[in-house]
Amino acid sequence: MTAPVLQNEKLQSAHDVQATRLSGNSSSNIHDSVAVETPIALVINGEPYVVMMATPNDLKDFAIGFCITENLISTAKDIRFLDITPCETGMQIHIRFNAQAKAEQLKHQRNLTGRTGCGLCGTALIEDAVRNAPTVDSTLNLSLDIISKALSQLEQNQPVKRITGAVHAAAWFD
Repeated sequence: MTAPVLQNEKLQSAHDVQATRLSGNSSSNIHDSVAVETPIALVINGEPYVVMMATPNDLKDFAIGFCITENLISTAKDIRFLDITPCETGMQIHIRFNAQAKAEQLKHQRNLTGRTGCGLCGTALIEDAVRNAPTVDSTLNLSLDIISKALSQLEQNQPVKRITGAVHAAAWFD
């Protein structure tokens, strides 16, 4: 699906459908839910940066997470302005960084139109595509119980995944 659908002033992230389930040589008619995706355009410091497909909810978190993951900013505090606007064919997110973050963003400028989630497409140089994660100096040691609890909480906070079995998420925990 490509157009956001309003439902109780919140954009719908799943859509009910009739489907045919095939199992071996038999089939059955079922009701199922599919994830709704819409084009999301990020406009950073007045310049188009990327268009991606995503569910139309939690777009502020989506935009901040994208900017941090792409090393455009270090923290959400680097964002001076963030506005989400529905448009005829999707959603636009306008973001303005503070002056220092803007200078850093220009170093990482790339053409991401049509990019999927792999991280390689749209880079100008191979050095930009193959990024090494920064070294983290830490003595933090997490138990399996803590990691399991964090993953469980992530699953509890993914209602669209529970309904559709189809979307993914990222999160921080402390």
